[in-house]
Amino acid sequence: MMAPRVACVALLLASLFLCAPDASRAQIVIRSNRTANASAPAPAISLSSGNATKPGYSGGLLGFQPDGGLYITPDVINQCESLPGTASDGSGNAMLLTASGTVTDEKEKGTDLGNCCPPPYAGAPVAWQPYGPSRPIVVRRSWLDVQNDTVYMEKLARGFKLMRTQGPNSPNSLLRQARVHCHHCTTAKTQGYIHNGWHFLPWHRAEIFYFEQSMQYLLNDPTFAMPYWEWDNPEGVWLINQYRNRTSPLFDQKRTQNDSTSIKMMNRYCSPQEVYKAITAVTDPVLFHGLRDTSVSQFGNQGTLEALHGWPHTAVGAQAELQPGLDTSLFPDTGSCATCRFHDMGSFSTSGWDPAFWSHHFNIDRLWEEWLKQPNANTTSGHNENFADAAWLDSVFTFYRADGVLETITVRDTLNITNMGYAYAPARNIWNTTNAVASGVAAAAAVTTADPPAPVRKLLANVTANLPPVNTVPELLAQYPNFAVNYANLTAVMPEPVKVGRNVSRYRILRTLPDLPGTEELLMFHEISARMDERALIEVWVNKPDVSVGSKLDWHYLGTLTQVPMSPKPSKLPTNSFSAIKNRALQLNPILKNLGLLSATELLITLVPAEYMVDSGNNGFRMAPQYSTVTIAGAEIYRGTLSSYFQR
Repeated sequence: MMAPRVACVALLLASLFLCAPDASRAQIVIRSNRTANASAPAPAISLSSGNATKPGYSGGLLGFQPDGGLYITPDVINQCESLPGTASDGSGNAMLLTASGTVTDEKEKGTDLGNCCPPPYAGAPVAWQPYGPSRPIVVRRSWLDVQNDTVYMEKLARGFKLMRTQGPNSPNSLLRQARVHCHHCTTAKTQGYIHNGWHFLPWHRAEIFYFEQSMQYLLNDPTFAMPYWEWDNPEGVWLINQYRNRTSPLFDQKRTQNDSTSIKMMNRYCSPQEVYKAITAVTDPVLFHGLRDTSVSQFGNQGTLEALHGWPHTAVGAQAELQPGLDTSLFPDTGSCATCRFHDMGSFSTSGWDPAFWSHHFNIDRLWEEWLKQPNANTTSGHNENFADAAWLDSVFTFYRADGVLETITVRDTLNITNMGYAYAPARNIWNTTNAVASGVAAAAAVTTADPPAPVRKLLANVTANLPPVNTVPELLAQYPNFAVNYANLTAVMPEPVKVGRNVSRYRILRTLPDLPGTEELLMFHEISARMDERALIEVWVNKPDVSVGSKLDWHYLGTLTQVPMSPKPSKLPTNSFSAIKNRALQLNPILKNLGLLSATELLITLVPAEYMVDSGNNGFRMAPQYSTVTIAGAEIYRGTLSSYFQR
């Protein structure tokens, strides 16, 4: 098949990007490889999702708004190189712009991404429209399903090969797709930073939607669906063989070079038990999606699914230093390139360059749909529900379509995946304790999957504590007569910030019993600060004083305080610069119930600093080898939802 093309005219001197739909792509007829009759042609359809004459967003808003709305409008795209950052030291736009608003790509040495600003658009943007009945629903399958489908895997590899060979200004090139993530996931709030808050899930849903369109366009197959990496299934916890074949377009040379240690990490933090905590045990949409109010902390607060999503990033993009057999030529000196010591998936700026990134985010998108199926007695539907806030629903994102047209899409547009033209084939979901709603969709009924094991219906009920529950810290420590424990009191506002160094630290925190059984309780950490160029990973444990790095996770493990590193320009952000202040909420309810601590008036909180690295001894976990600069202003146990906490 001849490589597809896009009719583009680049006016380099004026920095304009004029890209009209290729006439040969206006209507395409394909043969589907997913129908029983492989010779029957699919209906002729347009790659455009809607009426190309309908105008796009024109409200005049840019970036974040006080109500939490986000407007990544065509004006934001066109003014990328002139909109300023939001912090005087440049940290508001650490990856792309200096504080004065000038573009720099110095920190991108070794990444091949360069300037991540999208090309300006000279035409009239259009608004996304729901797909009509003539558009086939594509079914996204698990890696575990497709890995033995030779025809499909060859087609997927061919699509990535085509992406890698497209010109740098083509919206369908892998370089341009990676730059989309680099721009929006590392840029200033002025332009629309979409991590660590309630825009994370809908923006990434839109991003992978347009990526899939580009793949369909290049393959000349509108029924092609991208696969998802089913890492929440222990059988699919690591990269399948095709992605590890060094001769395949699916391979990325800047990945971890120690699979065994990364697999250990995935089995640790992405186990069914941990997915249960993030998906099934969380019903509060604010806790699940993240905060909306950017004034609470500069970049808001991660939701539980976003926090979970960081582990595959870290496992695949593990720190490059000290790895046995590392090809050091791939990684420039860390003194001039702060995140070059991380692999592609290990930094926001470069993660989209790794083909595994896309399947990872297709799985995150699927898990969002699974969360919506979980029962919730506090909603009118009886299941979990998304936000109803207009500021969220009307937020605007802007992407280049595969045919080169600039298109706007709102959060509201992304909430019905059928309208977006796709569905997910069933997954095992062994973390699901209720199976109240069957996984998968009717459109995926023809897809054959392995019979799932018996559902893990009562993860909570099957857990037994090693020691009887106690109500106070002295009672707890009396159970460890041979283990010396020093602890301090942890309050909402500490006289001095708590410095989390290289050693395990323990704190007593007071708990007031709720007036009503089942009241949501959150452990709130205030004003967490860490160095921008370091990966922070601090485990939080409840009532387990003898825990250490590498201890087996159980129901005493509450979660982590994490940071994915930024890569500041050295001349603007020296290595002692700190990230934006963050707050973190961890849900206590399932832990307290399972450990028999519903009557406890005191808890012992243990902080275990553990950075994921591979050292010369091939150890995957060790006591914080680098950072000793993480500070916490205080912590408290709050009774109520995360929304009510910030409305106090």
